[in-house]
Amino acid sequence: MKFSVDKNTLTQALSAVMLAVGSDSTQPTLACVHLTALQDSLKLEATNLTISIKTSVNALVEEGGDVAIPGRVFAAFIRNLPENVAQFELVDNHVVVHCGSTSFSLICLSQNDLPQFPYFENGVSIQLPLSVLQQLGKHVLSLGLKRSEASYGSSVALHIKDNMFTIQSMDNYRVMVCSYTTENSVPEQQFSLPVELLQTITALPANNLPITLSVFESNVTFTCGDTVIVGQKLDILPVDISPFTAAEVSTTVRVNRDELLNALKRTSLLKKETTPIVFEFNTTDQSITLTASDEQGKITECIKASIDGNSLTIGFNNTFLLPGISSCPGNEIVFQLSQDTKPGILRDSESDTYIFIAMPVRIR
Repeated sequence: MKFSVDKNTLTQALSAVMLAVGSDSTQPTLACVHLTALQDSLKLEATNLTISIKTSVNALVEEGGDVAIPGRVFAAFIRNLPENVAQFELVDNHVVVHCGSTSFSLICLSQNDLPQFPYFENGVSIQLPLSVLQQLGKHVLSLGLKRSEASYGSSVALHIKDNMFTIQSMDNYRVMVCSYTTENSVPEQQFSLPVELLQTITALPANNLPITLSVFESNVTFTCGDTVIVGQKLDILPVDISPFTAAEVSTTVRVNRDELLNALKRTSLLKKETTPIVFEFNTTDQSITLTASDEQGKITECIKASIDGNSLTIGFNNTFLLPGISSCPGNEIVFQLSQDTKPGILRDSESDTYIFIAMPVRIR
């Protein structure tokens, strides 16, 4: 095997496949990147058995072949090479690399033990801009979901119906729902993705290309340009939020998102994790007063808002509420409330593509 490739091009490709490189020392092949030189391209593959990623770049191939090479040390070497064309050659069981004034070699592993890259066909596909999916993913991941066994707290739910793509995340205290209207329409699909799969998508190098989501019986694939990501599909359905959104509303609040966000951040400076921030929605002077206090002191923020209905005092945990406010895409937030013991509904006033539901905290 012998080929040449631009160092920066290879670095970007490695940044994608390295998202699937495992760290399990008991299975060294899962910590490898599989390089395959074919005609005028170099294919890169990696898998940790949960997520598999492959991509390809243009290369000047003098002699084809393939090799498995330890991923993390290889990526570190490539990332720090001089700005030049890197030349690769397989010599015995080592890959020898020359780039400008720098040379290094790494021992290779047997390709025979590498897992086969999964392949599927006849799936249901929907397409949207990569930037949109990454933004939606960052919003729902802002709830701080954890990697663990398949559950609502460790997965994100997807609902695809006609040309509407909806992604939902939740825990015991809040639900976030983000939607996007796509150009193509597909049969209805409902399933969930592991948190780490969505984290991988959001970590891909940004570009202006579309990404295609294809749904199969037990797996999903994401294809963006030459990059393909394969992951597991979980049989966890999105939660029906209609009982919350259809509930009777006694107080409707319209407020500038940034003003509310900044007021909440300042109020949060003086707050213990176990104590709520008190929100007073006053219809008389059309204002929201936020109050936090502890043994060190007290802080109060007052901002103007448009409030219809009844005045209401309610408590929220700032840690749970902040992601919902900061993720709202519009400049104005609509807060819908019924009682101090019922969930608050937060919407974007400019569209129906964003809903956040937060459970209140009892005020002592």
